[in-house]
Amino acid sequence: YEGVEIFDGNLMDYAGRPEGLRSLVGDSGLEPVGVYTGANFGYDEIRRDEMHKVRSDTDYVRLAAALDEVTDLAEEHGMQACYHPHLTTIVETPDELARLMPHTRIGFCPDTGHLAAGGGDPAALIRAYPDRIRHVHLKDAVLEPLSFTPLGEGELDFADVMAALGEVGYDGWLTVELDEYAGHPREAAEKSKAYLDHLITAPDRAV
Repeated sequence: YEGVEIFDGNLMDYAGRPEGLRSLVGDSGLEPVGVYTGANFGYDEIRRDEMHKVRSDTDYVRLAAALDEVTDLAEEHGMQACYHPHLTTIVETPDELARLMPHTRIGFCPDTGHLAAGGGDPAALIRAYPDRIRHVHLKDAVLEPLSFTPLGEGELDFADVMAALGEVGYDGWLTVELDEYAGHPREAAEKSKAYLDHLITAPDRAV
């Protein structure tokens, strides 16, 4: 692995002492490539607090407006913001994503595991938003019953995902994620990395 994505809670552990985080990341030899955060933009009374740290058309419009505000804020600091559809949120399914995306200019971060669990085809959704892909989460899953797995141990077609990324011209980070794992995290990371290395060096690889 060459980079790492950090959760907002881990980042806040270093609030006021950024040198400590720089030292930690530097010692690991990894490049920081992104920060993941979640927020609830569906309710006006808590929106300001959520900016600091849903089932009607109006909810999607309000969400889109907040996402554009996030996009503006990120751009002010030389960063890119992306939206990540996620289970148990207002945008789980392909239809829900289609209701949101025309109303906002935020980038799209496809998470292959959550897209599949939400009833979508990750490769098809990448192809559906070719100009919006800014970041990618690679995650494998067994869908019935739902469980997340290291890459290559689930049901997802990553050869098609990689082909789709090549077709849309994506040349950014491929972040490996795993929401849960019964074994040691290092074991899962090693399994996923070995599978990803095989995938991207295959003779017919697209990217």
